[in-house]
Amino acid sequence: MIKIINKEELYNIDINKSVTVEWDTDPVNDLPISIVLISRQLDSNKDTQLKKVVKDVGTFTINSSELSVFTKGSKIDVLLTRGNSETFGDTVVNLYNIDLISSEAK
Repeated sequence: MIKIINKEELYNIDINKSVTVEWDTDPVNDLPISIVLISRQLDSNKDTQLKKVVKDVGTFTINSSELSVFTKGSKIDVLLTRGNSETFGDTVVNLYNIDLISSEAK
């Protein structure tokens, strides 16, 4: 399972400052982590997304310049996903663990 460690810091994301996401690592898994920030605009049918695929080292910082795609007051979902592969006979099965935080941009 993947778990976001610094949830409290992510509840209110200041889009004018860089934000660091921290999670528990999996030392036996060499697959990357997916970090996705999704903002659903109430006055628009368009979602704003920021996607990163990073090494499973437990921390990643998103620069304020990248966060500028979001607007103040928007709701932002922060999703972390870790993939795992298991082999059953001749079949490889991909499994995914997800953790989610709902935030508000300030």
